[in-house]
Amino acid sequence: MDFSVIRKCEFILLDEEDEILVKEFAPQDDCFLVRIESHESDIEANTYIYKVKYTFIDGSVATPNRGMFTIMD
Repeated sequence: MDFSVIRKCEFILLDEEDEILVKEFAPQDDCFLVRIESHESDIEANTYIYKVKYTFIDGSVATPNRGMFTIMD
C-alpha cells in the first residue's frame, strides 16, 4: 500500500456496532502499530470487533481490516 496517499488511520473497537474506542495511528515502515494504554480506556475484558479505517487524501474512506479483538483480564 502506498502510505503517502493516506491522510488518517484509525483503529476502531466496537461492542457489537457501537464504537467504544477510536485510536488514531500512523504507518511505520511497512506495518502499523497501535498501542492502547490502560489509562486511555476502561474497557472491560471481553471479545470485541475491531476495524481499521483509512481516510485518503482525496477524501475517500476504506475499512479493509476487520476482525475479532480480545481484551484479557
